Amino acid sequence: MKLKSKLFIVSAVLIFCVGCILFLRFGVTDPIEQIAQTVLEDPNSGRKAIPSNQMTPDLANFLGWYQPMVAEASPEVRSVMKRFDATLRASPLDRNNEIEQFYPTHLWIQKLLNMGIAFDDFSDYSGYLNHRWTYYHAQNDPEMLSDLKYQWRVDDAASWDEVIDAGIRFYEKLNTLADQAMAADPLVYGGEMGREGIFIPTRFKTLYVKPSGSMSYGTGVPEWVAHELTDREAGLPPSREIPDDIDIIYLDEKGQPIKDRMPSSGDGGGKPAFRSSETVRESVETDSPSADDFDDSFPDDLPPSDTAPYEFEKPNLPQSGADLEKQLPPKDIEAELNELLSSGRFDKAQQLIDQYGTEEGLRRFREMDPEAAQQFDQERRSPPTREIPDEAESPTQ
Repeated sequence: MKLKSKLFIVSAVLIFCVGCILFLRFGVTDPIEQIAQTVLEDPNSGRKAIPSNQMTPDLANFLGWYQPMVAEASPEVRSVMKRFDATLRASPLDRNNEIEQFYPTHLWIQKLLNMGIAFDDFSDYSGYLNHRWTYYHAQNDPEMLSDLKYQWRVDDAASWDEVIDAGIRFYEKLNTLADQAMAADPLVYGGEMGREGIFIPTRFKTLYVKPSGSMSYGTGVPEWVAHELTDREAGLPPSREIPDDIDIIYLDEKGQPIKDRMPSSGDGGGKPAFRSSETVRESVETDSPSADDFDDSFPDDLPPSDTAPYEFEKPNLPQSGADLEKQLPPKDIEAELNELLSSGRFDKAQQLIDQYGTEEGLRRFREMDPEAAQQFDQERRSPPTREIPDEAESPTQ
């Protein structure tokens, strides 16, 4: 038995090595990605991408709806798709025909281009495409649609197109402010924005306390810290010492830090929230978008952040969870997330799944923490931040 096990391991290693050599030598890619690349170069040559004896039903189904869509795309849309779309389709969650029937990719990109939206990198591309899921779910959920209209400051009588346009503009500003915050502070890896246009970063080992008393916090902040602070604000004595490496930042009504504001009964974490914020404040204010770039209803305040020698890659590959619920039951998803992600990220993912269900929870998780969601998707395919939200939830980047 031991000999068979060793032979099996050796064989698996050899197969893996051969695969790596083939990829490096011949550029072998995922079949779906290969089909997408071929179709994007020539919409009439999709069948040439894969030999007929290797054309599985799944590949044929993908080609069946993908090829006509690319053929109908305008030259400017196809030039954008050529840069990013084949990579996007390599993920099973990003080739869902259900969302394509709702709002086809080529029409969505055309709309964004007509509105002046730029696709500077893959993160922009995948993020904007996956925002279609928000409208997809809202279309048949009156309560969600009402919440979005409130969030985006759209009149109740607004048309469906007006709602979509308002959402795109809202996320455009959110994306821009998140990019600026990440450029100014390597500890920042996203953020959230409420209906007043006030942006709050999602920052490693940092917890923000809003004027309402609600809190948002990033990876590396244990969940109990938020509960500890809530108890202290209510006048209870400290029960645990807050780690010294956790930054606690109190915000004013404009989303700006209240300098030197410390936790109540400051027996733990009782250090000033900022050590070198003025330099970062100057940097962020210099790079902030001009008032003409966005609707005047959104203020352009961007909270400063503390710099530190820790680097995050810019998040990429936000994703929806449209197919995941069909592939894995909730218990299996929980096990996968628990195994693959840090405890902090798993807590957030599980919180979203519990609150919104598997599909919507994973969609929100992917928008909040694209890096962790990408890891989960890649690991799941290889063999077979966190918040205490306001009453009205703020979208996150």
